[in-house]
Amino acid sequence: MVDYKSALEQVGSRVSPNPEDLTRIGKRLQRRKARRRVGLATIALLIAGAAMSGIYIGFFRSHDARVGNLGRCESLIPECVMERLPDRTLTGDEHEGALGPVGQLPGGLISFDDALIRAWAEDGHAGAKSVQVVLGTADTSKIHWDSDSDYFYAISWFGTCGGSISRRPGASYPPDTCPPEGVTWGTIIDAYTGAFIVGGSG
Repeated sequence: MVDYKSALEQVGSRVSPNPEDLTRIGKRLQRRKARRRVGLATIALLIAGAAMSGIYIGFFRSHDARVGNLGRCESLIPECVMERLPDRTLTGDEHEGALGPVGQLPGGLISFDDALIRAWAEDGHAGAKSVQVVLGTADTSKIHWDSDSDYFYAISWFGTCGGSISRRPGASYPPDTCPPEGVTWGTIIDAYTGAFIVGGSG
């Protein structure tokens, strides 16, 4: 049903109140409203499509980053087939075992990758499920580490029980004492020299 009164109000006084004219004008207004609804629906679909594309792109980027991270240890050390978790630098009030936060980062430090390679050569754990390299500071006068450095890398081997590559004393666990999920073994590397400092479980 065409609303003649509404049609007349919209076209103004220039239009004759002839019923046929009003019908034609009313139909024209209906077509305009229909086109407007179609336009709005199209815009809504485009927005929804763009949002979905963003979600898919984010998912695949995240997936690619995760897959790439899985091979980061193996790319440095062929035998290191475990997942490598993101590198970390302790800041604020963060602590990791004996290590505390880093203030202004000094020059001359070895890289995270170099620290991992040194830790693997000295105290690596091939049976670990994952590994992470963390940079922090420590006061060696309080913890009696044989180093003049204040900066150290802590390499954490998560879910290990099989002992270290170097078979250092105390680096392995008898089968009856190792929990099913394994333990976390830590290797400390001097961040300036790359020297092995100490290794042990938490």
